[in-house]
Amino acid sequence: MRTAWSFAVGRIRIIVEAIIAMAKNPRAAFEKRQKELKRQKKQQEKSAKQLARREEKARNVADEKIVEDPDLAGIVLGPNPPPPEAT
Repeated sequence: MRTAWSFAVGRIRIIVEAIIAMAKNPRAAFEKRQKELKRQKKQQEKSAKQLARREEKARNVADEKIVEDPDLAGIVLGPNPPPPEAT
């Protein structure tokens, strides 16, 4: 059977543990918030890099000159002329 003293000690221990848990919680919440802000910042930087790569790629494609393949030079699309008559 529990005495009044042991009951009081048990309750005090529970209260002390709760106070300690509450004292630790703000730090954990602060660290969690900092971690989330860091993740958001990293995601924004990643998006900015992706956008810059897309713009750079678009500029490079526009700047490229069309070079004619020497093997295909002079070929005209459309129906071919009739072959010369062999006599």
